[in-house]
Amino acid sequence: MAQRGLPASATDVVGGKRGIVAVYATPESPKKAEADPEALFRLGLQLFDRDQRSSEAAFALERAYRAKPSDARYVSYYGLSLALSSNRLKDAQALCTHAVKLDAYRSELFYNLGRVRVLLRDRKGALSAFNKGLSLDRNDARIQKELTKMGTRKPPVIGFLGRQHPLNKHLGLLLARLRGGKKRRRTK
Repeated sequence: MAQRGLPASATDVVGGKRGIVAVYATPESPKKAEADPEALFRLGLQLFDRDQRSSEAAFALERAYRAKPSDARYVSYYGLSLALSSNRLKDAQALCTHAVKLDAYRSELFYNLGRVRVLLRDRKGALSAFNKGLSLDRNDARIQKELTKMGTRKPPVIGFLGRQHPLNKHLGLLLARLRGGKKRRRTK
């Protein structure tokens, strides 16, 4: 049986709790793709990017990772798929961090780590990962898009006081009003 958007020879659905995907290179050589981590990896990315089917992508990426755990791409994308499909954020962060240690010269690995940290609500860590990724590839559109989504904050008015200090909060609001910023409504 063919999956949506994939040729009939690319996948076959196997029963199970999660609708697991078994990968085949061609109908004539079903064992070939199971032994080929790159084919599993590509299928996982295809399911992940195009179809937004993260649990099936996670399965294919996990099999690629298990077949070749020394490949930083497999480790990183498996970690990201864990975060998005099963909400295992701590495991995902550990995998993505390990991938960056394996190969610190790929911006896509820092992008994946940054996305996992965004899901963990670790803004500072995410910004750090995205900025390291941009230092490797200034034209990485995915990282630029994530940074735009996150936005940037201005430094506190009084630098030696913390951002949460009441004086910084009130002076910041006052300066924003003087500069023509939006007025904050108080809800009761």
